[in-house]
Amino acid sequence: MTNARNTAKGARAEQETTDPVTRDFSFVEDTRRKLDEWLQGMTLTAVGLPTELAQTASEKGGTVTRHVTRAFVSPDHVWLRASEIFSDRGTLILNLAAFPVPHSYLPLMQVELIIVRSRVVLAIYDLHDLLAREESLSSPGAPATVCRSLRKRFGADLPQVDERPEWTEGVLSSEALWSRPMTEDALVPSLQALDAFLDACKTASMRSKAAGYPRRADEAAAEVAQCLARVRRQSLEGNPSKRFLETTFGKAWADPFLTDVLYPGFLADANRRPSVG
Repeated sequence: MTNARNTAKGARAEQETTDPVTRDFSFVEDTRRKLDEWLQGMTLTAVGLPTELAQTASEKGGTVTRHVTRAFVSPDHVWLRASEIFSDRGTLILNLAAFPVPHSYLPLMQVELIIVRSRVVLAIYDLHDLLAREESLSSPGAPATVCRSLRKRFGADLPQVDERPEWTEGVLSSEALWSRPMTEDALVPSLQALDAFLDACKTASMRSKAAGYPRRADEAAAEVAQCLARVRRQSLEGNPSKRFLETTFGKAWADPFLTDVLYPGFLADANRRPSVG
């Protein structure tokens, strides 16, 4: 009987280790809470999204996958959105982007973090100065310097990819931390990198606010506006997330979500702005 009990106990312990339903996926809610805190610490004004695009859910094979997106504007951002897709089986997808007002000196900020059952599938952290010639790329607060620092600090656990898709040229900077570790060992480092990255973004925003939101000249701002339009076009044409969104939430939902929320049309028109409310 003792051996039988020990065998049963061992089987239960193994199941608790391998069964995704019983494993500890607390990092999902912990990370979502940290994102909430970061957003609350920024100087942002919320933008009302259609309810069906702001929140949705789907159920397949007994697993419910939920989606939440929030959007904001600020004196430095024409559009800042935070999208979260998550489930109780350890899936967490974060997609953050902060598109600068063309006259702002802040860079384009992008995060793509995909975690499936604690395995980090993709981790991208990028600050892209769309007109890099206007500042020293080696200055302490420069976007390229922040990205290099992340790569140096977390590169051992989040190794850089060797090749990038062609459509990302000009969308993401050459200094971006871009990794596909495909391991659970990368979970903690990827979340630490996210914390460090968000802190750097908040610091840059606070400095801009403290300086009275300095502005680029009109000619430079026009170039930034063209870059934002290109980023939108290439992202819509090449981004592979469309298939996932269609499969998970349906094509009827995915199409307007991509064109109205992730990459809204006003990014291609410097004279348009989202309605705040």
